[in-house]
Amino acid sequence: AEEIQKNAFSEVMDTNGLLYGTRFTKTCLCAENATGIHTESDWIVDFEPTDTAKGIKHIECAACHTTLTLAEIAPTGQTVDYTGNAGLTPTDKDLFTVDTLAGTPRTFEFSFILPKSYGSHLRGGVLFSNYNNGTQNQISIEIYTNGQARFWYKVNGVSYSALFAADVRSNSLTHLAFTVDGKNISLYVNGIYSETLTMGAAVPTDCTDNFCIGGDRRSANAQYFKGTIYSANVFDDVRTAEEIALDAVMVTGDTDGLLYSKYFSN
Repeated sequence: AEEIQKNAFSEVMDTNGLLYGTRFTKTCLCAENATGIHTESDWIVDFEPTDTAKGIKHIECAACHTTLTLAEIAPTGQTVDYTGNAGLTPTDKDLFTVDTLAGTPRTFEFSFILPKSYGSHLRGGVLFSNYNNGTQNQISIEIYTNGQARFWYKVNGVSYSALFAADVRSNSLTHLAFTVDGKNISLYVNGIYSETLTMGAAVPTDCTDNFCIGGDRRSANAQYFKGTIYSANVFDDVRTAEEIALDAVMVTGDTDGLLYSKYFSN
């Protein structure tokens, strides 16, 4: 999905796996360009990188402004290794505490690896949660049995569970996004829409604190995440399909609506 997103802007001829490629817009039709051939610009920065998020830059035709090449810019503060040699690999006592969110979360996004060989009868564990066995309103996002993503919440003492059909176990990096719009909870896998479930009650709007990444708040945290987590991003708006497709590639620190962002590395 990430490669296709980049190809929508530019297909560079040395792209790995490219069997055939031709560009019928190679000839510049701009009247200002007498040669009829694209004139490449210098690199133009579209999104500046932050300490934790990649940026994007491109080369365009100086005459007609057709995008010719698109590339990422490495984060300025840390490099996130997606090979499995970095990231947060939780245990029952090794969780990452999240500061109180400054607004109501409406989109939750995570990148992680839960191996394809992980047992179907086993729960993959919690990605993001403030569940503590209490009676107050709570949210818990996890990978359930059969590799299925689950969005669980409690509101006014009643529990609800949105269990999605997709199996998200993979030996490669997986990006999940959950959007919450009242009673409707939608799932996107690797930037692509998967499913919407309509629940019996709206997800609570007052869950803004006591969250942690990789497990929940119970003292005996058996449901800590059994894979490796690489990022967690939380937004106060319902992200669009187009925004989520870009988020699957990178989230910049100045993204509108971003409540919380964390990338894990060595």
